[in-house]
Amino acid sequence: MKKIAVIGSMNIDIVSKVQDLPKKGETIHAVDFFKTFGGKGGNQAIALGKLDSDITMFGKVGNDEFGDIYIKNFSDNNVKTNSIEKDGNNTGTAIVTVDSSGSNNITLASEANYLVNNKYIDKYIDILSTMDIILFQLEIPIDTTEYALKSIKNINKNIITILDPAPAMKIQENIFQYIDYITPNETETEKLTNIEINASSESIYKSASILKDNGVKNIVIKAGKHGAYLFNDNGLIFAPSYDVKTIDTTAAGDSFNAGLAKGLSVGMSNEDSILLACSVASLSTTGLGAQTSMPTYKEALELMESQKNIKIKHF
Repeated sequence: MKKIAVIGSMNIDIVSKVQDLPKKGETIHAVDFFKTFGGKGGNQAIALGKLDSDITMFGKVGNDEFGDIYIKNFSDNNVKTNSIEKDGNNTGTAIVTVDSSGSNNITLASEANYLVNNKYIDKYIDILSTMDIILFQLEIPIDTTEYALKSIKNINKNIITILDPAPAMKIQENIFQYIDYITPNETETEKLTNIEINASSESIYKSASILKDNGVKNIVIKAGKHGAYLFNDNGLIFAPSYDVKTIDTTAAGDSFNAGLAKGLSVGMSNEDSILLACSVASLSTTGLGAQTSMPTYKEALELMESQKNIKIKHF
């Protein structure tokens, strides 16, 4: 089994459900309250653990109870934690207030996530350079992510690197050459390329071509409930989403990235890996919450088998 790593963020989400969002200075009562695990890095690692992968998480939590319970959560879900460090007082935390219409306010305290620095990457570079696939996001300092991509690829060019460029922000153009797969959604694609994305394949082709010209080998543009596009030397293809009853789309993008990595790790082609990613992402929307609704590998394959009408479209 190929070895997969995730370098990224871990957050505890503290969620209050209210009838209406509070106005400035107003105190209101919540109708529901819960804590859950989040952060794009943690989500992707948990999704890979549930997909029965050989997965190791890299990053930092705080010296608090949230850090302890997050590490236990990884262990409970088949994720190796030897490289997770405790640093600073607090684990990353998101304070989320959601009203009856689904609108929300989010206050993000990155805390330990923003203590993942170049020194941390150097400390674990020997382990990281033995991995087969490494996933990145942009919820730790972008300088650290860029440094890690360059450092790891300069040691072992055979490692497959997957970057989820979220939250949307600009990336140094000289870093694109170290990215094997980039997986923006439509909004993030516009941020990276300054090309407006619409329903046409022409806009996808134009924006993906810019990223490829900058050095990325495979451009995967996530199109939400519709599916995903893949552009590389072989041209442009589209993979539709699978037909499921959607309840909550939280972390569907993270689940997609995990499915893509899983497919590549078991030797699937690019086309089959994208279809697996769409299956994993679709299933992740069928329950409430981020990590709790992520599917197993068996469930993802069963969905693909049951909907063989879902096929790749070539342009």
